[in-house]
Order: sequence, then C-alpha cells, then structure tokens
Amino acid sequence: MGKVAIIGGGISGIMLSYRLKQKGLGSTIFEKSRGVGGRMATKRWKEKSYDHGCQYFTATKPETISLLHELETENVVEIWSRGFSNLSGSQQGDQQKRWISRKGMTAVAKHLSKNLDINKQTQIVRINYDNDQWSLQTDDQHYSGFNALAFTCPVPQTLSIINDSKISLNNDIAQQLGDINYQPCIAILIDLMGPSNLPKPGGLWLEGEPFIWVADNSLKGLNDCESSSLVVHCGPQFSSDNIDKSTDEIWKLISSKLVGYEFGKICDHKIHRWRYSFPTTRHPDKSVLLDEPGLLGFAGDAFGESKVQGAILSGTNLAEDMADRL
Repeated sequence: MGKVAIIGGGISGIMLSYRLKQKGLGSTIFEKSRGVGGRMATKRWKEKSYDHGCQYFTATKPETISLLHELETENVVEIWSRGFSNLSGSQQGDQQKRWISRKGMTAVAKHLSKNLDINKQTQIVRINYDNDQWSLQTDDQHYSGFNALAFTCPVPQTLSIINDSKISLNNDIAQQLGDINYQPCIAILIDLMGPSNLPKPGGLWLEGEPFIWVADNSLKGLNDCESSSLVVHCGPQFSSDNIDKSTDEIWKLISSKLVGYEFGKICDHKIHRWRYSFPTTRHPDKSVLLDEPGLLGFAGDAFGESKVQGAILSGTNLAEDMADRL
C-alpha cells in the first residue's frame, strides 16, 4: 500500500488525503499552523467567532455538489444566502447558494479531516528523494518512507522548499509554477459594542479601495450575543501596498475610513494578513503529477479553478491520479 506525504493542510490537502483514504491508500498531512483548513479559518476572540478568511463557498460541479450533500446530511453546512447587497442597496450575485457552517468555516475542514493522519505545527523545510522513497525534514525532525509526495500549500512556499532542497524540476513545469501569482488580503476583525447596522443576512459588498467586503458574524449565525463581530476584507491594492506594515500603521490608515461607514461603535480590532489570498494567475490543469525525480504532485486553488470549489476539485483530481499510480 502506497503512503503519501502531503505538505499543506488546507482544503486541497485535506481532500487529497480524504479521497486517498477512501481508496485504501495511506497519507500523512504536514501542516505548519496550529489548525487545518488554510483560509477556511475561524478565529475565537473576545468570546466571539470570526470567519476571517473564506466567507462562504459555492458548489456547481458534480464533485463538490456530492460532497456538499454529505456535509449537509451530517449537519456541517447550511445555506447562508443567495447573494448580497452593496452600499446602494442593490442585490449583487447570481442567486447561487452560498454555503457556510454555523460553527465557523473551519468546522468544514475539521469535519473532513477528523479521521486523517495530520502533523500540525510541523513546518517542512527540506525534502529528499532516495532509494525510491521521499523523506521530509523539519528543523529538528526527520520523516521517511513515503512512496509519493504532494504539495498543496501556496506555490511560492512550495518552490522555496524545492529550491532549498536542490530538487530539479522539468523546465516547463518549473516555469509554469513560477508564473503563478497571488494577491494578498488584509482582514480586519472588529468587536462592536452593540449590533451592527448591516442588513440581513449580514454580508455587504463594498466598492473600491481600501475595503471590498464586510460581514457580520453574529448575523451570519456564528455568535449568540447582542453585540456584533465584524470581518472587513481590504482590497488587493491596499493589501499589496500595506501588508508588510505593522498593525498600528495599518489601523492608522483605515480607522477613520471605517468610522465613516457607520457599521457600529468599535470596541477593539485585530489585523490578520493573508499573503496568498487569491491566485491571480493559475495553472490550467486541476493538478499536476510528475514521475521525476519520484512521484510528485501539486494541487491547490491555483490549479484549475480558484476559491474553495477549485481547491476541492484540485485535491480530488490529484487523489484520482495518484491512486492510479500507487
């Protein structure tokens, strides 16, 4: 039975491991963070929950619709909305169902990964292929005995590990991976003194910079309290220009602008930086699987489609390809 090492515990890595397990193949996920899910993230702060990454997801393809039915049957997800308003009050969207978990978006990743082998807070820094097997190295730990290796973390992080490990890739593949780019997103978590002024269902598209989106996580159903918890996403230009600035510097730039929207009285705030929020250039295929130097795969939301559905499809596709080769 083949054993696959997966670097990255976002939704692509989880789906890859989840589908491999269904096919009777073993895998181990190595995730550098404390939790799984990547941008399907929920933070607990000020006794409230905040979906500060992915806000919802849609399902239009058979693979994701099937998965969604599983999750709905097990009471993991439900419909939040079929679209949202903008500041002028006009409805935006295509009436597609927007799905969430009332326990926070991270609950979806936790549910799918509950029976998987995951090493959290484990940052892989080097890889090696020798004697037909892959081995992985952290600063102080060594893992070996893998028949295949998959990267599902953001591509710049992938290439950094490959380059530091002096692993040679086919020139065309190396060029394709090197051409993948991402735009960042600065997320602002805001604790309000009372309820917000956002209309139901609690999401609002904002026009232009520095803000593009705001959500009330209490209206969304994450919190059962009188005061609201907001998440504001900054636009790509503002985020790119300011992501490396300190929290105080960022807050100084945006605080007066937030007050102007009159969302509610702000008690406290927290800044989160998503450096690889959205792929602006993607690989055309759902996933990539190489034979040299050993069985080596790549998946994520930068392959094929973007967003949650793209990440699910990418991990699923790589699982199918790997299962045929192991």
